[in-house]
Amino acid sequence: MTATLPRHQPSVRVVLDQLGRGSRTRAVRRLFPMDPESGCFNELQTAYLDHEHGLCSYNAQVAVLDDLRFLDRWCKMKRQRDENWVPPEHRAAADKAPLTQREVEDFGRWCQRNARSIEKEIEAAKSNVSYLPSDDVVGTPYRNRRLRNASKYLQWLTTSLATGDEDDVQEVALTEVRKRKIESWFEKQLLAEPKASDPASLRPEEADAFHQVMHDENLFSNDATRSRDNLILQLLDQGLRAGEVLKLRVSDVNDAYQLDRGRSRAIVTVVRRANDIDDERVIEPAVKTNPGMLPIPSRLASALIRYVLDERRAAIDSRPDGLETPYLFVNQQGRFIGRPLGQRNLNRIVAKLKGRFGLPESFVPCTLRHTHMTELYDSLLAKGLKGKEIQERMVPRGRWAPNSNMPSHYAARSLMREAAEYVEERDRKLKHA
Repeated sequence: MTATLPRHQPSVRVVLDQLGRGSRTRAVRRLFPMDPESGCFNELQTAYLDHEHGLCSYNAQVAVLDDLRFLDRWCKMKRQRDENWVPPEHRAAADKAPLTQREVEDFGRWCQRNARSIEKEIEAAKSNVSYLPSDDVVGTPYRNRRLRNASKYLQWLTTSLATGDEDDVQEVALTEVRKRKIESWFEKQLLAEPKASDPASLRPEEADAFHQVMHDENLFSNDATRSRDNLILQLLDQGLRAGEVLKLRVSDVNDAYQLDRGRSRAIVTVVRRANDIDDERVIEPAVKTNPGMLPIPSRLASALIRYVLDERRAAIDSRPDGLETPYLFVNQQGRFIGRPLGQRNLNRIVAKLKGRFGLPESFVPCTLRHTHMTELYDSLLAKGLKGKEIQERMVPRGRWAPNSNMPSHYAARSLMREAAEYVEERDRKLKHA
């Protein structure tokens, strides 16, 4: 059975394919790019997405289509300026390179611009880029992503639309040469991306401010959502990602998990449930890290159970269609009452803290995960643990691969503090030398 879901954006239609039977039924979200002007499906881009990115996450596929949409608008601008200009698809079908080196360079210059600006250029029919407003520039990683996705798509066109005989060695070699040229031309347009960045965790005084504001009832003034919003922030503070919080089911909360005989602990279980048939959200939240069980405070587990029995139950019972969702956090009011909470609403909850109560403007859901890992690192360091010992304890909490370098990434603030202390100690020794 195929069900058409609401569109994520005008140029993309999302279709939910239900595969299998009974308990083995699964849902696959398929994205179909559309031409917003004609309303027709873009068959080439659909085939490319299915062939090259069919197993990627929903958000990854949306990013690819966003970049291909930018390429489409650039091609439209080129055709508007020169009616004899041949689109890449037509060139590839005629066994020619989809773009010339000079055209790739021109596209690379346009990739640094905001998508809205290219629409303005199409309307104004300007011939050259003479002035680039400062608020029109996109970041280097975003620019490079556009170039990489466009390059892969054009390489795919080169081989997929080739009309030569597959058994003709010379024709196959020429096709491969054209493909390699496209790859090389685009590689030359990539810019070096900045590697260093400020620590994403809260400073100690900011972390204290966060924990104080969690007890401020004025922050959670809406009675219908007060308990839910507070619990979401508490789970983020335990090191969970936003997607992991949204994908938690009621059954994933256990307030008495048996560790040893006569000893139990409250836990939440993080499970990867990609393409889950029970998830009715158009944009399915993603669990990026490995699955695992996370110990949480007993008071938090008890509060989660109370929420399930009280506020959540009331929202589920008020749902017009009478259906039950297994997911822990649901909309407490509005026309989507009783349905699983989406990423946008979670972002709104976190945004209540942004730039307020002594917290930074950069405060986002992942800030709390970084802060949690930094505090864990400091705690382990205070116990006398070093290097590999700290790594072995942080990896299960973050649910990373055993040899992952993510612990040092998340504990960047602590590592900077350690380095500063070593420098100061060295300085003191040199002064007394």
